Amino acid sequence: MVKNNDISFQFSVFDNNGNPLRITDYVIVWQVRKSYLSTPVISKDSRTGGIVMVNAEGGTFMVVLRAEDTVDIAPGSYFHEAILTDTGGKSVTLTDLGLDVGTFYLREQYAVQS
Repeated sequence: MVKNNDISFQFSVFDNNGNPLRITDYVIVWQVRKSYLSTPVISKDSRTGGIVMVNAEGGTFMVVLRAEDTVDIAPGSYFHEAILTDTGGKSVTLTDLGLDVGTFYLREQYAVQS
């Protein structure tokens, strides 16, 4: 991911049987952290913005990052995860559902010289 650029990530969520998980009644929070237990440096929430339900019946959502989301973040490796919470308050992460969300690398945008 290039710092100070807009980007989006699309996720498709499946249950343990491989069927699309209906996420219409879920609140989704997507966070970026330096390590698993550190304070989030980016947080997006389906209630407040930054997460778009692409096909909630089919388990697909998109995280939308704007350039300003990464302005104050140092380049490097980061851990990211999505937490889905149903109307009963039960939470599950994408990792719990078998999706290896893992890490991504934030880098500076380099100027191209001619």
